[in-house]
Amino acid sequence: MAQQIQKHKPTLVFLPGTLCTSKMFQPFLNSAHYNSVVIEFSTENSLLHTTQRLKETLEDQPVVLVGFSMGGILAFDFIRHYPDQVIGLCLLNSNCHEDLPGREEGRNQHIEIAEKQGVTSLIRSVYLPVYFKNTQCNEAQVVVDMAKDLGVNVLKAQFNILSQRPNSEKLLSQFDKPKLIIGAENDIPCPVEHQKYMSLLAQDAELHIIKNTGHFAPLEKPYEIKHIIEQWVETYYD
Repeated sequence: MAQQIQKHKPTLVFLPGTLCTSKMFQPFLNSAHYNSVVIEFSTENSLLHTTQRLKETLEDQPVVLVGFSMGGILAFDFIRHYPDQVIGLCLLNSNCHEDLPGREEGRNQHIEIAEKQGVTSLIRSVYLPVYFKNTQCNEAQVVVDMAKDLGVNVLKAQFNILSQRPNSEKLLSQFDKPKLIIGAENDIPCPVEHQKYMSLLAQDAELHIIKNTGHFAPLEKPYEIKHIIEQWVETYYD
């Protein structure tokens, strides 16, 4: 999904998180400051496959990668393979650490729940209380709808991708293009402390912490975040 191409404007490639689709980014896709593309992942079950898919789609076009949650992990891997093609990086509620001990066991338990009770049941019972203070809000329903659209097989594939992620601290510290890190005050999976840590690693990164929101800040505060991104783009690319 892309807007009408504007010459001399950077192309921002939006990468969704686990069980997320382009619905994540609808308010971000029309901007006078940048061109936008969303690349969804559903059949890819490894980091290598996602990076290959990105390369096939983008070819040699210079891009700014915008990764939400797992999308940030995919962005790191693309930079790892094609550093000269990426002219900027924006991380939304993401992280740069490797797969942590105990995570695989938890993911296997979640797959079992999804297979027995359905993906929407898993999202409602396990994930929404982590993502949202109010699990009945409209944004929570969007998360449920995206998961329902993708299903358990995509969940399995994306969990496999998460299990393969290497540590990207060194990569982030050495990436010398503009960097924007956006976190959220109440984000449990990707807490404020880690956002600050990444900004220290990146040294010259711009850091913003969105108040009164959680992990799905791009859904809860889309226009505040879009404004931050547009100002950042104007600073470095206009």
